[in-house]
Amino acid sequence: MPGYHFVNLRVLVLDPNRHVQRLFSAVLQAFGCRWVRTVANPVEAWRTLMDFPADIAICEWRQAPGEASCRDFVKRLRTDPYSPNPQLPVIVSTAAARPEDVTEARDAGMTEFLAKPFTAGALYRRLGAIIDEPREFVLERSYTGPDRRRKRAPPPNGSGRRAGEVAGADTRPNLKNLKSLFALADAFNDKDGKPS
Repeated sequence: MPGYHFVNLRVLVLDPNRHVQRLFSAVLQAFGCRWVRTVANPVEAWRTLMDFPADIAICEWRQAPGEASCRDFVKRLRTDPYSPNPQLPVIVSTAAARPEDVTEARDAGMTEFLAKPFTAGALYRRLGAIIDEPREFVLERSYTGPDRRRKRAPPPNGSGRRAGEVAGADTRPNLKNLKSLFALADAFNDKDGKPS
């Protein structure tokens, strides 16, 4: 596993449980992250993103009844015209890691999924996947977010597109947030500052 340099990585942790917030913070700081903000609900997360240019967000999928949901937060992040970073990589985390939760989170626009309880190694691998295997960003009427396909297989019908894809959909990366790209590039360097 390559060694990453996470010093300049800015991470927003959204979890209603203060103990879990502290756990994520401790693990991320052990990885070298100096910039970790924690919030308890999606409303706080949205406000925080307005003045904290996060490079990655970690979001608990299940929120308290009556609270805005992580699903709503991710959908708003991806589609709101005032979103500070629609392409922000989002790691969805939850103890209820049922297949339908993974599918719903993927369809909302998550980047990676992390089941709880998690290990430091599992979180490290998710961060590494975001850095090493970035997925194209898809902008369609029916979906906005990272490409949901993990494997690069040709379309099944041979038309050059999968059913439901819009011809000419813009999948180019949005370079609006260059700070995030530079922080991720820094993370790609090993601990000695040399490319791995």
